[in-house]
Amino acid sequence: MHLAIERSGDFAHIATCVHNLAQQEGMGSLLILTADQTKPEAWNDLLASLPIPAFGGRFPGIIAQAETLQQGAICLGLPCAPHFIAIPSLNDAEMDLHALLRNQIHDQEAKLAIVLVDGWAHRIDELVDVLFDHVGMSLPILGGGTGLLQKNDGHPSLITPWGMQTEGSLIALLDLPASVGSRHGWQAIAGPFEVTAAEGHVILGLDWQAALDVYRSVVEPHAGHNLDPEHFFDLAKAYPFGMARLDAEFVVRDPVRIEQGHGLRCVGEVPTGSLVHILHGHPDVLIEAAYQARHEAEQRLPKGVQPQIDLVFDCISRALFLGNRYANELAVLNSGQRPLIGALTLGEIAGHGSNYLEFHNKTTTIALLGEAA
Repeated sequence: MHLAIERSGDFAHIATCVHNLAQQEGMGSLLILTADQTKPEAWNDLLASLPIPAFGGRFPGIIAQAETLQQGAICLGLPCAPHFIAIPSLNDAEMDLHALLRNQIHDQEAKLAIVLVDGWAHRIDELVDVLFDHVGMSLPILGGGTGLLQKNDGHPSLITPWGMQTEGSLIALLDLPASVGSRHGWQAIAGPFEVTAAEGHVILGLDWQAALDVYRSVVEPHAGHNLDPEHFFDLAKAYPFGMARLDAEFVVRDPVRIEQGHGLRCVGEVPTGSLVHILHGHPDVLIEAAYQARHEAEQRLPKGVQPQIDLVFDCISRALFLGNRYANELAVLNSGQRPLIGALTLGEIAGHGSNYLEFHNKTTTIALLGEAA
């Protein structure tokens, strides 16, 4: 594996960096993580000109060792060419995800799946469930949501070998030994509450009351501040929802804005009938959870595999919550023995090969990418 980082944010420099890496001997594909805001037409021309396939995404920020970047690109040259499964639009309610995956996923020799989705697409949770139905616990899976923190309709954020796309997903099945760990550290302060009304990503009712009213009744006294609808996320980033899972941490859902007067839009679905808690976090506990995620990945690494690169998908709202202390989280994620790269994502996808596959929010997910010793 070969790594190149372009920090300038100048697209001509990014293109040169990508081209140079693609032409190195032994490269089968490129993983590109970028915070660049260049028009998609330029990216489409670049991707079409490469001698090997490239995939990845545009994110609110990217991670290079001990720092986060709001411009530039990280390019990782992989020794294998993935088998790609492309889903053009997760907003297409008629698309049969089971049939699409069934026809493409079986008989593939893979040791790792990287799953990238448009973070604002509608059927992410369903895709994750269907993927788990087809692969079970047979391989580690890591992924995340691409896109801007503030939704911008029609702004492509998914990098595929065929150009930049929006609303879709790309599954890359790789013959690359790896292990995955994930933790978040958020803890319940109230609940459980039953979700008595919901529409996709929007929670409308909790315990037969307006969702916003219930949320406000918990958050405002705990925070000592009133919830300002015009700046909802300023306070809500510290108070996500958590859906309980047997013998596992809560699956976190991040409320990002108020909709329909009293509803709370989350990054990810919260089905009617779910039981949710309202969570809060202490920075020290969250940072310790990130350390545990890396430790889990190290413990799960297959015997005889030497890790070469650590790839992290960490939630943008987690980084915003930690603020200046996010540097401490990066410090515990960094092994000091190999490069750490990654992205600040709109939701995270993680399956260890020994647990149920989930679409998370506010969670640290990390994969150790290796090669046989």
